Amino acid sequence: MLNNRNAILIGSNIATLTLLTESIRSIEPELRCISFVYADEASEVILHELKHAPEYIFVDADTARISGAAFLKRLHTWRLSNACCIVVFANVMPGAVAEAYKTKGADFAFQMPLTEPDMVQELTPLLKPQDHQPQLTDA
Repeated sequence: MLNNRNAILIGSNIATLTLLTESIRSIEPELRCISFVYADEASEVILHELKHAPEYIFVDADTARISGAAFLKRLHTWRLSNACCIVVFANVMPGAVAEAYKTKGADFAFQMPLTEPDMVQELTPLLKPQDHQPQLTDA
């Protein structure tokens, strides 16, 4: 059976992407992680190369070339915001900033943990249990 479960990871550096990937794999090994440093490159893959909507999109609020807020806005114009779980993270994210991202369309927002055990603890409620199937909506 072909695995169509994807998570798009957009991070500002390789260390962040590695921590996210390893943490996600330890929780949901069948979830394929596709990593990008630039949100605009991720946009092209999401729109033109994936056959199925990603189940999750993790975006660093401090990503290069396009801000996390601008990327959220793009997701809404593509009508993907209802098709997948959108997670925004940052090295520093006060509660008010996390709430602002949720108001702008993120399902979850959090401050990036420094260790894999802490990241696994943060991500486990997001990734388990799996109770939704992503669906693209018609324009």
